[in-house]
Amino acid sequence: MPSVFQEAPEADYFFTYIPSVWGWATWKRSWDKYDFHLTTFDEYDKSRDIEKIFPKRSHQKYWLNYFYEIKNRKINNWDYQLAYTSFKNKGLCIRPRVNLVQNLGMTLTNGKSKTLECSYPLTITTHPDIARPDRSADLAIMKALTAPLHQFKFFLKKVGLFYILKKIYKKL
Repeated sequence: MPSVFQEAPEADYFFTYIPSVWGWATWKRSWDKYDFHLTTFDEYDKSRDIEKIFPKRSHQKYWLNYFYEIKNRKINNWDYQLAYTSFKNKGLCIRPRVNLVQNLGMTLTNGKSKTLECSYPLTITTHPDIARPDRSADLAIMKALTAPLHQFKFFLKKVGLFYILKKIYKKL
């Protein structure tokens, strides 16, 4: 089966416009630009720069919907602001070809707790020829983000039911 990552299919990592908060790192100079309350969002929205990143209107709407919700303080989180900051500053993100993240913590086996440890080695031997976003990878990521389940979750958050249902579920 051919890889969806066409820019550098043999490289150990690729570049994308879309950050991931599952095992991430940044530089201080980038974090200094982080805009928690999206104070510059109105200007960014008017500039239509998001169209340069996401040619598909549905992908633009996906991000803009979240940014509007955060700007209007209807959603309280931090990760979409990271994406906004990256988009606004024309940032690129690096993603490994294979997932290097393992949820660490404790597990209970036969009444004894055991610490889980990460066993994924980070070995980078092959680099992309050029630092540019892999558009096929961005499309694959957006396809996953705009899947019906994600859209349903966004709808529940928008109408205020998501957190109510989450509390009920935790009590069960």
